[in-house]
Amino acid sequence: MVKQGICSTAVPEIISINEITTAKGNIERLATVKVNITLIDRDSDESITITGLGSGQDAGDKAVMKAQTAAIKYAYMLSFAIATGDDPEADSKTDENTTVQIKPIPKKKSVSVKPVKAVCMNCGVVISDKVKTYSMEKYGRSLCLDCQKEIKVIA
Repeated sequence: MVKQGICSTAVPEIISINEITTAKGNIERLATVKVNITLIDRDSDESITITGLGSGQDAGDKAVMKAQTAAIKYAYMLSFAIATGDDPEADSKTDENTTVQIKPIPKKKSVSVKPVKAVCMNCGVVISDKVKTYSMEKYGRSLCLDCQKEIKVIA
């Protein structure tokens, strides 16, 4: 992508973190992450956003990192139609070790995280969740109302 003058920025979002019990009775965390990757052309400043979802499971603190890595991997693979020749879902050993019982992490054990405010990807202005949701559906990225108007004029 560097040769072609393409810049890539990834913005992860944690969708869920749940505790699960394995068949052996061990408790592990199962994280699901959504990653929006914006690809920007150096010469024209045109951009496109691709999205990937990934899940990761770990007994330690690596579940989110595993989920994020999977989300990035699948965003690129699916968007660029990259064949791997393997079948990651064919791991029957993992399926045997995990029970179907999924329960949310209790509130008292959760880590307090400050909510992240949404910002316009063009100008950096803080935007409401409603504006972010609309612009993600309409334009594939977070944009303030002014930047949405500019895109409409260009289009």
